[in-house]
Amino acid sequence: MKEPIGLVGFGIMGAAIASRLIEHGYHVIVFDTSAAAMSRARDGGCATAISPSDMARRARTIVISLPRPEHVRQVVSSGDDCLLAGAQEGSVIVDTSTVDPATSQSNARAAQELEVGYLDCPILGRPSGAGHWTLPTGGDPPHIAAAEPVLRTFAARIIHVGPSGHGNMVKLLNNLMFGAINAVTCEFFALAKCLCMEPGQLFHPIA
Repeated sequence: MKEPIGLVGFGIMGAAIASRLIEHGYHVIVFDTSAAAMSRARDGGCATAISPSDMARRARTIVISLPRPEHVRQVVSSGDDCLLAGAQEGSVIVDTSTVDPATSQSNARAAQELEVGYLDCPILGRPSGAGHWTLPTGGDPPHIAAAEPVLRTFAARIIHVGPSGHGNMVKLLNNLMFGAINAVTCEFFALAKCLCMEPGQLFHPIA
């Protein structure tokens, strides 16, 4: 069994990450505020922690997968039970959540004061693509190198895009691009219908 890896958040993406880590021989320690999620984690072969700080005392690499910025801020740096309250010097926190860059930058500054690494590497990919994901990563290269063996279990491409916050900048710009593409695509089909063309015909490639 390899080193223990902490995982905060056992939702759809978190469960996919845990599965990949276990397949690669890591001992996974999970914390989630949902009792049902914690039960699923144990059923899936994970250990559990009683708090983020408890997890940080037991694992030197900790992956976060949470839905909103306020959840990430609370887990990382708010209160006596947060990750930074128990983090060991030289540990690395890896946030795969999609949050605003300012949240990542604030957490990274707080971690740096304790000599803890912090990476923001939101996921480009669907849950079913775990193992093939791309991670645009913000943070310091030495921390990326330290976490890379763990990241490689669930991502095929790890791209350093700049300092803290830049990983989420790339993710949000990527989401904006796809939103624009989807909007234009909807207009494309609406216009085709106005022109009395069967929209289904547009699904087929034109030779």
